[in-house]
Amino acid sequence: MRHIKFYLFILISIIIAASKNGFCQDKTVTSATLENIRNLFYSSVDDENELMKLDSLITYEFSDTLSQYPPVILAYYGGVEALKAKHTFWPFNKLSYFNSSMDILKTAVKEEPDNLEIRFIRFSILDNVPGILGFSEEREIDKDEIIFLLCNKDYSKLNAKIQGNIIRYMINSGRLSPGQIDLLTKHFPEYSSK
Repeated sequence: MRHIKFYLFILISIIIAASKNGFCQDKTVTSATLENIRNLFYSSVDDENELMKLDSLITYEFSDTLSQYPPVILAYYGGVEALKAKHTFWPFNKLSYFNSSMDILKTAVKEEPDNLEIRFIRFSILDNVPGILGFSEEREIDKDEIIFLLCNKDYSKLNAKIQGNIIRYMINSGRLSPGQIDLLTKHFPEYSSK
C-alpha cells in the first residue's frame, strides 16, 4: 500500500510539472493575463527591466516551448525578441534577436492571419526598423490587413479603446497613403484631423 501511495505521488508530481511546462496546456489565454502582457510589452519599449519581467511572465505562464503558445502570445514573444534587439548593444546580437523575432511573428501571422493584434505587433516593429533589413513587403501586407480589419469594426477580440490606439498609430506612422487615411477617417471620424 505504501508503494502505491509513493507511485501515485510521483505520477501526480509528473502531471503537475508537465502542465507547468506546457505539455498539458491548451492554447487559451485569460483576458487578465493578456492585459498584463500588453501593459508590460508597451512599458518594455523603453525599460529593459520591464522586458525581463515580460519575458519571464510569458515563459512561466506558457512554458518555454513556443509551439505551446496561443498565437497572440507567440506574437508578443516575437515582440519580446524584437525589443531584446532594441536594448542590446552588439550589432550581431541585434540582428540575431531581430531575425528570431521575424521568424516567430511569421508563425503567429500564419496561425491567425486575421488577428488585428498580431498584425499590429508585427507592423509596429517593422515600422521602426531600417528598410535595409528587408521585410518591406510584410510591412505593406500588414498595413493593408490592419486597415481592412479596423474597418470591419469587430470588437470581440480587441476593444474599441485599443483599436483606437491602433488607428492613431497607423495615421501617425507616415506609412498610409492619403486614400488609406481618408478610409480610416471615414469609418472613424473621431480620428479625423480636419
